[in-house]
Amino acid sequence: MNYNKKNSVVLIIDMLEEFINGNTNEILLPKSRSKKLIKNTVKLVGKAKKKNVPVIHVHCFHDKKDKIFRITGVHAVKGKKKTKTIKELNELIDFTVHKKTYDGFYKTGLEKLLKKLKAKNLFLAGIQSDCCVLATGFSALFKGFNVFIVKGCVETRTKKRQEIIMERLNKLVGKEISIQKIRW
Repeated sequence: MNYNKKNSVVLIIDMLEEFINGNTNEILLPKSRSKKLIKNTVKLVGKAKKKNVPVIHVHCFHDKKDKIFRITGVHAVKGKKKTKTIKELNELIDFTVHKKTYDGFYKTGLEKLLKKLKAKNLFLAGIQSDCCVLATGFSALFKGFNVFIVKGCVETRTKKRQEIIMERLNKLVGKEISIQKIRW
């Protein structure tokens, strides 16, 4: 897949304080892996900013009685202190899109924003790679976007699950690419 910076966007998914630095019921990654994820994602975003590539945070954001809580448990509720972008990325985000499901496109303004930005290539980062990243990646693919999964910038709860999902993402959703190989 070919791409250029004029039609590329970095799409960060659910890098929330609650999921990275919340209490033990909310944290989705062990600290050692979340530190590496944050470091890599900040590096990706820094590279994007230097080349004027837009950065969008697709942000889980729920009402207190959302139906998804029947499955997932209560998380990312509007107005909660930790329902915000992690501090390491907060000032680097160009746009924020709120979502209520796993899929960043479902009933959100994401597709409209991407069209306004003339985006064709989406570079995905964030958590959970086997849930929200996967769902958003599938929708992006089905909507005609070229999808790139940025190595080291997507994660899930366990190393084993991460290995399995990276293989699936690479085969079914988009090409895996390292930060170093991105040429904007």
